[in-house]
Amino acid sequence: MDVFSESCSRQQTSSDSPAHSFIIDLSPTSKIKGIFNDKQWTELVGRRPDAVRKIYHHEIEPIISHLFGQKADLSQARKRWYELRNLATPKYDDSFSYAEVDWEKIKRWVERVTGQFLDAFESLRNPLQNDCHEREWTGDYIIPLIQGALKLDGNFYVPWGEISVLATKRRRNNDKDILTEQVERSHQVDLLCNYEQYEVACALACGGPYTYDLTKLASDEFNLPRIMKDMLDDLELKLLYAGKNGLHPYILGIQVR
Repeated sequence: MDVFSESCSRQQTSSDSPAHSFIIDLSPTSKIKGIFNDKQWTELVGRRPDAVRKIYHHEIEPIISHLFGQKADLSQARKRWYELRNLATPKYDDSFSYAEVDWEKIKRWVERVTGQFLDAFESLRNPLQNDCHEREWTGDYIIPLIQGALKLDGNFYVPWGEISVLATKRRRNNDKDILTEQVERSHQVDLLCNYEQYEVACALACGGPYTYDLTKLASDEFNLPRIMKDMLDDLELKLLYAGKNGLHPYILGIQVR
């Protein structure tokens, strides 16, 4: 904690850095890794939640093998897609992250996702063309995938296209008298998912399938942890006031590039 506090107090550390909110990037490319010695860093990484360290792709291996096990052209890919619904249910293991009854639901979502992409790539105008730009790429191809996954097990309101994060606005204006002081604006995101009155997921995009804005990418990497922290703090507070279990809430942040 002393090392972390010392880093935050340095002049070159931005006042908007997520580090001030005790947000640490524990990925291999973390920019803050250098302030810790090897022992401290190993201890921090070792204390990550089990959910972060687990690998789940093996749970849907039958689907992955069926769709992508061998190279295929579009006609062969479409044939495999038609056959997906006939795929046998695999032997269930109690260690799986999904309930046994959810297998058919997962299969239907994968069918929907791959079907959308097959439709897109089979059309005359598709993401393989060089003039597919950010708004089209994000709105027509990426957002429907994320939206489909989020709605897999619930009803969500998923707006997209420069949406204000209310949790950030509340944090910035928490100590202000709105009658006498200027109210701060909120962070803007490209997708914001609301469940009931809770902001639970957001996404930032910085380009299309061929090119992306490096400046926007750097800005997104900087802002996304701060936005997620605002959303998490706001969620915990709302759960506390509502008398609900707030021991293990989490926020989903997605960066599209």
